[in-house]
Amino acid sequence: MPQHIPRSAVSALFLSTDSFNPLPPGSLGPKGQVPGQFLEGLQNVEEIRDLYFSSIHRWLPMISKARLTQASNDPQLKYDGTTVLLLTCMKLVTTTPHRNKAFELPLYQLAKQFYFCVETAGSICIPLLQSSVLIAVYEFSQGLYPAAYLTIAQAARHGTMMGLHYRGKAARMFHEAETWTQREEERRTWWAVLLVDRYLHAGTYGFPIITCDPVKENFLPCDDASWDTGLLGLNESFLSSTPSRSLKGGQFGTLCRTCHIFGRVVRHKYDDILEIPDKLNEAIQLNRAIIALESTFEDPTTGCEFKDCDVCRALCYSARMILYNMYAYNQRYNGTDIQKASIEGMATIGLSVARMAGRVQEAVMTNIGAVSPLICHCLYQAAGRCARSLRENCQSGMKMALTTIIDTFSMLRDRWRICDDYLKLLEVEDGIMVES
Repeated sequence: MPQHIPRSAVSALFLSTDSFNPLPPGSLGPKGQVPGQFLEGLQNVEEIRDLYFSSIHRWLPMISKARLTQASNDPQLKYDGTTVLLLTCMKLVTTTPHRNKAFELPLYQLAKQFYFCVETAGSICIPLLQSSVLIAVYEFSQGLYPAAYLTIAQAARHGTMMGLHYRGKAARMFHEAETWTQREEERRTWWAVLLVDRYLHAGTYGFPIITCDPVKENFLPCDDASWDTGLLGLNESFLSSTPSRSLKGGQFGTLCRTCHIFGRVVRHKYDDILEIPDKLNEAIQLNRAIIALESTFEDPTTGCEFKDCDVCRALCYSARMILYNMYAYNQRYNGTDIQKASIEGMATIGLSVARMAGRVQEAVMTNIGAVSPLICHCLYQAAGRCARSLRENCQSGMKMALTTIIDTFSMLRDRWRICDDYLKLLEVEDGIMVES
């Protein structure tokens, strides 16, 4: 149960950090029994856990299975508001609302109301932060803007208060976690915040990324197999140029490494401080870094693409298309190395995304719930690129690529309603007509 902490003890963190003493972990949380309306939808906790871990957890493995199982099996669960909230959000993010009814979904309204109640009660903890991430995932994947943008901003502030952004250096609300599992869960949850924050800025211009870039003290999550089985795993630096064998393939650590480079591209897009030569040099370096990272998504002996890397691959393709759109057809950069690389990349990237989209279609047929919505913006960018290529020169294979990408969108719209919004944009921007 949360301890009684004087309000002044918490205020000191913000008023005079030098006078603040970190609090015991878990000491800030809601007290008393959870109101009945928030417990009604949790009659089958095991079913909620199983569905979540077989779907969302496959691409966003931030929650400790062991910790959650222990907490949710506790007979005193009705007194554990943050775990009840987390289970509610796990149920929410695995629920598909009726078309155009994502906001009105009673479970969404309940989760938002419950989150507000728990936060207002003064709770600050990892389950609450995880809950806000899952709410943001539901919101952006179902097309609820600006709610998603605001929710992930709230999560960023929450994690910053806990010192997760700069371990060992920044002031933090609580003492350092005692066990490796607790520290790993904190690490994974913070990377999840960084990932969603950067993804939500993919299509914006001039909106600064909310979270700061990771520092060298922000190690990558360990390999997913060790995490899921509760074993100690290796944590390596995200600055490492060559990922270890354990983090190759479709690992969350690889996705985190990818999201860092993706974030650098987003920042590069709206940077107006660098001089032109420096910005061009940075663009070349970013393009090389992305391509080098993409090369780790292939079997070095056969050249075959790993199927479990498609979320990472989608972020890489998306980052490259952001760069290429900046430099390929801008006369200001005529003759520069980055313009040459951009024009060459534009000619083939639509075909690359189409190959990925074909694999996504296979995954949809197997388990649509496990397909990540993080691939959607890449599909949108590539569809627009293919449509423009067809208008310009009818490049061989581009029509089939466009058809494959649109078909993938049509399959995913049954799970992620944001696909409808992307298809409407493609209709307006590129005249691509899709049956409702």
